[in-house]
Amino acid sequence: MVAEPGLDFRWGVLLRRSKYTRTVDANGEVILFEESTNRQELEVVWHIRNNDMGVIVEVYRDIASAWKPGAQRPRFKHALVDLAAGKIDGIAVLNIDRLTRRKDQVRPVLNALEEMGGRLFSLEDELDTADDNPDSNTELRLHELVARAERESRRTSERMKLMARHRARKGLHQNGSRRPYGHTVDWQSLVPHEAELLNEAAKRVAAGEAIFTIARDFTSRGIPTATGKTTWQHDVLRQMLLNARMVGKREYDDALIDTLEVPAILPEHLWQQVRDKLTPKQRPGRRESRELSNIALCGICGLSMIGDTDEGVRTYHCKKRPAEPAACGGVVVRASFAEAKVDREVVAFLNDRPRVKALLEAIALTSLTKPRSMPATPS
Repeated sequence: MVAEPGLDFRWGVLLRRSKYTRTVDANGEVILFEESTNRQELEVVWHIRNNDMGVIVEVYRDIASAWKPGAQRPRFKHALVDLAAGKIDGIAVLNIDRLTRRKDQVRPVLNALEEMGGRLFSLEDELDTADDNPDSNTELRLHELVARAERESRRTSERMKLMARHRARKGLHQNGSRRPYGHTVDWQSLVPHEAELLNEAAKRVAAGEAIFTIARDFTSRGIPTATGKTTWQHDVLRQMLLNARMVGKREYDDALIDTLEVPAILPEHLWQQVRDKLTPKQRPGRRESRELSNIALCGICGLSMIGDTDEGVRTYHCKKRPAEPAACGGVVVRASFAEAKVDREVVAFLNDRPRVKALLEAIALTSLTKPRSMPATPS
C-alpha cells in the first residue's frame, strides 16, 4: 500500500442509496427526502474514529442504483479519480452493496485499488483489503459479496416487474405519489370541474392550438392544479392528455388494457385525435442550447438542471419535466455565474497533470475491462 494504516490514513467515505423517499403533504405536493446516507455516514465515521483507523477527508454521496446498467454515479467516479490522484488513500463503505451490486464492476474497482495502492474497507462485511492475514482471500470474498448483492437486486427487480404485470393483466391502475388530475384519489370517480378542463384542453389541441398556449391560458386564469398551484407546465399537461387514463385504460407492453372502475374523462375518438396531434411523427435528436444543460446537478435533489430564462436573464433551473419528474425545482442559478465557475474549474483541472493522467488511465482501464460481444459463428 502507498499509505500505511494508521492515524494519518486518509479515507473517502462512499455513500449510496437507490432513490429518494417520497411523501405527500396536505396539499398533495410530493416531498423528496432521504436519511439513509446520513445513517451510513454516521456508522462508518464513528467506527473509523473510535478505532483510530485514520481521518475522513471526503464524503461521496450518490442517489442512484448500483445495479441498473448505465445508472449515473458521478460521486463514485470522483472517488476513484481522487484515489488515483492521491487525494485519498482508501475508500470506506457501510457494506459492499453501497459500492456496487454488479459483478462486472468488481475487477475495475480492484484494478484501481491495486494500481494506486489504495485500500477498501467495508464495515458490515468485515472486509479490509489491508488485512495481512494469509488465510483471507479478499478478492474472492469481494466477488462473493457482490454476487450475492447482484442476486438480491435481480430478484427484487423481477418481483416488481411481476407485480406490475399482474396488476396490468387484472385491469388495476398503478398508484402514483399524488392524486391524478381529473380523478379522485381512489381513481374510481371523476372530479367534474377538472374533467371539464381536460376536455376543453383536448378539444383545443384537436383544433390545432399549441399545448404551450393552453397551459399559459390556464395559468393566466388562475386554475389550480392537482397540487393547488396555479402555474401550469405545458409538458405536464401534454403528459396528462396522452395518458391512457383519459379513456379509462392503462398502457402496458404497447397494449391498451381496460382498467376496473376507472371512468373515462375523454371520448376515445377525441383522445385519439389528441394523440395524433401531440405525438411527433419523427422524434428529433437531443439538442442542447446551453453548455451545462443536463450536466449541472441540483445541490438539493442531485438531479440534472436545464437551461431557462428568467426575466430575460439566462439561467439554469432545476425544473420538473418528463425526463426528470422528481426534480425539486428549488435551485435557479445565473448561467453566466455557473459557466464562469465551470470554466475556472476546468482550467484548474487541466493544469493538474496528475489528476488528468489518473482520469485518462481510469477511462482506458474501464474500456479494457468492458466485455466484448463475440462474433456470430455460422452454423
